[in-house]
Amino acid sequence: MAAAFFLTRWGYTTPYFARVVPKPGAPHLGLATNNDPTGKVSWSGHVAPVVRVADQLLIMDPALDHDRPLSLSARMAWFSQASRVDLALCRDFQTGDGCFAAAPVGPQP
Repeated sequence: MAAAFFLTRWGYTTPYFARVVPKPGAPHLGLATNNDPTGKVSWSGHVAPVVRVADQLLIMDPALDHDRPLSLSARMAWFSQASRVDLALCRDFQTGDGCFAAAPVGPQP
């Protein structure tokens, strides 16, 4: 993951990751986006690094929005059936270690 690589290289601590996975029995994640040549993307799970800016957690997810980081609630809004996915914050995105639930996600101040 390029963002995590560069953040660590620039001296920042290794970021946590926001992981979205379908709930048991739900289909793969999918959404329409202009950020892919086919106009859509799908995953069995999707991760993106999380950074703290002031008192807010923001997700750097260029697959969804390459212009700016997203709040947790804004990221979940990309998924058409957000109630059918689980959102967690994880320490290690490759092994799924150090995860804790980050939902329900409410409006952010």
